Amino acid sequence: MKVFLNYIHSFRGLAIIFIVAGHCIYAFNWDNNLLLRAILGRFINNGTVLFVFIAGYLFQHLSYKYDFKTYMKSKLNNVLLPYIIISVPAIVKAVFIAHDKGFDEYPKMLKIILLYVTGRHLEPLWFIPMIALFYVVSPLLIKLDKKNILYYSLPFFVIVSSIVPRNNLNIFQAFVHFISVYVGGMFCSRYREQTIKFTKKYFYPLVILFFLIFIADVYTTYTGSVLGFLNLWGKLLLCLLLINILQRFDAIVKDKFNYLAEISFGLYFLHAYVVSVFSKIIPDGSINGNIIFYSLYAFSAIAMTTLILFIAKKILGSRSRSIVGC
Repeated sequence: MKVFLNYIHSFRGLAIIFIVAGHCIYAFNWDNNLLLRAILGRFINNGTVLFVFIAGYLFQHLSYKYDFKTYMKSKLNNVLLPYIIISVPAIVKAVFIAHDKGFDEYPKMLKIILLYVTGRHLEPLWFIPMIALFYVVSPLLIKLDKKNILYYSLPFFVIVSSIVPRNNLNIFQAFVHFISVYVGGMFCSRYREQTIKFTKKYFYPLVILFFLIFIADVYTTYTGSVLGFLNLWGKLLLCLLLINILQRFDAIVKDKFNYLAEISFGLYFLHAYVVSVFSKIIPDGSINGNIIFYSLYAFSAIAMTTLILFIAKKILGSRSRSIVGC
């Protein structure tokens, strides 16, 4: 039986903060502070890389007890079922009220199916159909995990991810884009001790490299010539650095992110609804963005979603995981 890795659990809690905070950036008008917008956007945004990396890491870490039927049953109950349930209000709005999100040329039932398959009905939920593709190919990944060819191919996967941009409207393209991230997570789990030793030995050079990539990413974004692969590379490096930091300071960090980690999928499922309600109260772009307002907004979105989940878990009891994802 493999040991529980608390620092990876903390990583998951930190990753969901990145994701929710990233979606809060769009609530403000940044015309008077474009540099701060670029800095926040390039550092906070694309937290999905952290989430996918952790998914790959934990998949390999728990591969010793992998059974396809058990694995898929778990994913159906704990990820796909709450996805279906949580999506209902957004699906109803898209199909019967606002008539948006595309597929209007199709019959309503087919449109509902297509929205579920693509996740277009609520912006962050494209992630669920995309990550489900990794569930489908999990038997292949398990077999390849036992052969080094999968990890020898990692540089190739990174090149592919750099060439194929992330596309939230196309889950297959998104799947291809995130393959290197998922396999990278698997690699760091398979060679956990070696990864920790490597990042410990070269921590400061890796920090310098991260900041060089980050500065280039911010500069190209600020000047209007975005190079998407820079953010991907930076986030992959950030994953390595965070593993090192969280593992090194596990005794201090321990329990700080545990609750957020436990409700991470619930936060992912519900935060878009909370942010949407916030946008009705404070219309997007009506306030000039600054670090104080942005921080308060992001904190409020996380806190409100957490409160809703806390109440839901109390009411639903043991059924909450199948309904709200945690």
